[in-house]
Amino acid sequence: MRETPVHLCRLRYLGSKELWQLAMYTYSHERYEPVVFGDGSMTGTPEDAFMLIAGLYLR
Repeated sequence: MRETPVHLCRLRYLGSKELWQLAMYTYSHERYEPVVFGDGSMTGTPEDAFMLIAGLYLR
């Protein structure tokens, strides 16, 4: 059984259902780094974040 958590990503709510920030965990720096969404914005919807993460991990 694994005792340590697996860090992948984090969603941060910014006060609106359309404004969320996505961050990916980088093991090289041991912290979360902000992610730019497909449209070049630093914010997006949870659906946009899921599609972005799914594209990276589920290829």
